[in-house]
Amino acid sequence: MSLGSLEAVQTCILLGTYYLYHGTPRLAWPVCGCGLRIAQALHLHRRLQPSESADFRALNEARKRCWWAVYEIETFSAATYGYPHSIYDADCDVEPLDPSAKLQVTQSPGSFDQPLACQTTLLSYKYFISKLSTITKATLELYRIGAYAGDKSRLPAEKLHMPSVIQTVAAFDDRPRQWEAELRPQLQWRNVAHCVYYASIEEIDRDIGATGPRWEKHIYQLQALTLWLAYQNARILTHRPLLSYKLKTNPNSHSSSERPGAVSADPFNLSLDACRDAALKTSEILSRPLLELVSETYAAAFVSIHTFTAGVTLGILSSMDPLGPQSAETKAGLRRLMGVQEKLRLHSVVAQQGLAILQRLAKLVMEKELDVILELSEPKALAPVRMREKATLIGSTRSCLQPRTCSR
Repeated sequence: MSLGSLEAVQTCILLGTYYLYHGTPRLAWPVCGCGLRIAQALHLHRRLQPSESADFRALNEARKRCWWAVYEIETFSAATYGYPHSIYDADCDVEPLDPSAKLQVTQSPGSFDQPLACQTTLLSYKYFISKLSTITKATLELYRIGAYAGDKSRLPAEKLHMPSVIQTVAAFDDRPRQWEAELRPQLQWRNVAHCVYYASIEEIDRDIGATGPRWEKHIYQLQALTLWLAYQNARILTHRPLLSYKLKTNPNSHSSSERPGAVSADPFNLSLDACRDAALKTSEILSRPLLELVSETYAAAFVSIHTFTAGVTLGILSSMDPLGPQSAETKAGLRRLMGVQEKLRLHSVVAQQGLAILQRLAKLVMEKELDVILELSEPKALAPVRMREKATLIGSTRSCLQPRTCSR
């Protein structure tokens, strides 16, 4: 690290990623932080002046890939574990990485606002995940997790003027959808979810390092899965502030959004529906053939973290309306998400921890449902006791609303 080289940054990110996906995020955070500071000292976040040198393109692409790896891990840590984000976007003018850099046939896009004109390659995944990271980074402002986190004048979302939060959520809501619409067909999960390119881990092991259409299709399928999960997680992250606000208010009370001039007739229910839909779509991966092959890749921890977030979301939604019309579907989705964690727990410590928490949350949800059923006939003297039990449940689930994975 004292050399301050590009290789030092790469080593920090590789080692930090290993720690992050193997259950030790507190160790990953300072290691990745070292990589970030070295990257900034090398000005990896700044655009290089074009040069006629034959090696310029290769050097520039290596720098860009390294920087966007730093940006991605910084954003992922902030969104997942609530760590402060230490990158000022206003200080960064580096271009996106070029998915066709190895082909050397097209010019790198100047910014994420420009359409991606090159053909799809295995590097396209990194371009799209980097772009989603910039969207997620902006969403973190709703939680006041960012480079300005130390500014005490920037209050948490639930303490801000609620119409302002509603407008911000509505503005952010469309950005992940636009991003998802830009994905190439090979990276669209709905296009490849049912495909089977390898039947077993052993078959993959025999083909490791291979090239050709079959191997590339398998890699595209893995990339499509991780992009799909990251997209659904971004949707939950966008709407979670209003979900948190809904927990803190009386469901029967009238919010400011119901008054004339409000942004939406019922933005809180829209956010609840968006969170439920994203979590349920995440749970659908349990029945996909690829899940059996994920366990031997880094994607096992990635899948575990995102399905845990979806599971907590469904647990909270179930506790808010235990006997509602969507209660059965919500609990079925929670069960599927625990099924994903069960499949991965032998290969990922993150899945082990997530499964234990989701099982405890499911028990709380069922206890809450039983309480609601028994409320009709219980003596009035027991009502305060039941209310205290409900408050305990809400307090437990509310702690999981923060952009981190609970006690993991």
